[in-house]
Amino acid sequence: MNQFSFLEKLRSRYLSNESDELLFNDKECTIEGTVYRLNSWKDFHGKDAIVVFELKKKGVLITSSYCIGIRFTANQETLLLSQEQLWEIGIP
Repeated sequence: MNQFSFLEKLRSRYLSNESDELLFNDKECTIEGTVYRLNSWKDFHGKDAIVVFELKKKGVLITSSYCIGIRFTANQETLLLSQEQLWEIGIP
């Protein structure tokens, strides 16, 4: 399982019940033998609510980050956001 598959499972689980119990702060997890820090949180972009799921791998010289999200629009739409779409709005 790669990093994005892991995050997509979390996002799907969140979409099924929208439980804040799936929001984590600095939780350690291991994927394919590599240790990551998992963070997930709610944020706002204008009138839209956004939930972000992020994995971070810290190294000596660089930090690798993988993230995806969900956007709940003011018009009651639910949009799945890619890492690039999150970057476009300044997250993370």
